[in-house]
Amino acid sequence: MENKKVLYVTTKNIDYIRNAQIIRMLKKQYSDVEILFSKRKNYYIRIIEVNIKLIMKKRKKYDIVFYGFLPQLIFSCFYKKKNSEQKIVADFIISLYDVLVFDRKKVKKNSIFAMLLKKIDQRIISKSDIVYTDTNTQARYFKSLFRIDNNKLKVVYFESNDLIYKKEVKGIEKRDNEFRVLWFGTVLPLQGLNTILKSAELLEQKDNIKFYIIGNLKRIKTKNYKNVTFINWIAQEKLAEYIKSADLCLAGHFSGEIERANRVIPGKAYIYHSMGKKMILGESEANREKFNENFQDIFYVKRGNPEELAKKIEEISIMK
Repeated sequence: MENKKVLYVTTKNIDYIRNAQIIRMLKKQYSDVEILFSKRKNYYIRIIEVNIKLIMKKRKKYDIVFYGFLPQLIFSCFYKKKNSEQKIVADFIISLYDVLVFDRKKVKKNSIFAMLLKKIDQRIISKSDIVYTDTNTQARYFKSLFRIDNNKLKVVYFESNDLIYKKEVKGIEKRDNEFRVLWFGTVLPLQGLNTILKSAELLEQKDNIKFYIIGNLKRIKTKNYKNVTFINWIAQEKLAEYIKSADLCLAGHFSGEIERANRVIPGKAYIYHSMGKKMILGESEANREKFNENFQDIFYVKRGNPEELAKKIEEISIMK
């Protein structure tokens, strides 16, 4: 363990899978790790509070300042080193330019705002000594988009929190003949929940196959599905119980339209794998980096294809 002082800064809740992972990693590697975050429920208020706290912080005493999830939300003035030996690290798993222009299509590609977003991304990268990202596929894309120095970019895959998501968890009770299919997520476009729900419709006549969808219900256009149970966000410990009781877990990403779905591995895939669950992944370069069909109980389908997904779910239900 290195005798260095580290400041980890994040605007996102610290139990978020990536934050929890990086914090565990830092505490194993360094003797003194301090976490700067906000407990506010409103994300915009959290961003403001974290930046205000940074103004008050004497950053000169830290050997490493590590900016976690979405480091672009930390004002770039804080990336200026306070001593010549200090290292600045950014966990750059999301490009604001990429997400808002190509993923969510909120901004036109050649607009002034798009160029501003790209500048923000580039500024954070240029001011950081080390830039973490989450897959080799993503790393190649960022190198091409932002011309990042090879020595600066480091791939650190997601990890599951094995203190919560473990095989020994007790599952939620269910009927004996029920084949339970589970998906959870924040309902972002690249996750492809619409593909999952269309596959559920195709399987409505299969009485034993039941879908459990866990996430932000405000983002889901729910209707009266015969075979789908919708559950609003629950504590991670409870989520682990639902995962344990599932016969099959859907990892994704399932969007066939969003290119980023090819470059990132869904965090839930690591959770399912650590709990020893059967899971379906969307065909992508990133997923193939860590998971292949030589693993037991891992299956692939073409992204954006509800018919193929429904067929695969039915095949696995028969294999049970």
